Amino acid sequence: MGFTKTYVTKDSVLRYLRESGGDIAPLKRHVNVEILIGTDATVMDSWCDRFFSGLRPEEREVRRAARESSPDQVFCREKVLSSLRSRSEALISLLSDPIPEDYVIAMDGEFPEPSPQDMTKYCIDILVAHFDRGH
Repeated sequence: MGFTKTYVTKDSVLRYLRESGGDIAPLKRHVNVEILIGTDATVMDSWCDRFFSGLRPEEREVRRAARESSPDQVFCREKVLSSLRSRSEALISLLSDPIPEDYVIAMDGEFPEPSPQDMTKYCIDILVAHFDRGH
């Protein structure tokens, strides 16, 4: 009987997130099922390790609530959203249903001049490169 491994790579994570509309749950289930059905090891590249380390489910919930909030709840929204910091969660959100704060997180508050034509793609590229560099 051989030693079986499951590989989780940057490309597989990004593909999963794009295909699922930013839903991280199927990817996590896939990795956990592979472990349960007899995979001896899960091997992640360093990009995935940095990405998964930055996941903050509580921030995902804040983003969901912000999307559902009404405009008259602005004060409360600004106070709560100012606590968002996770680049992993911002990347997930940008791949599905971004909120304005995701752009600020991606660009560290520095907006380029002139503004890129496709700001969402620009920010996704910044975050992917962030995890490539390992900062």
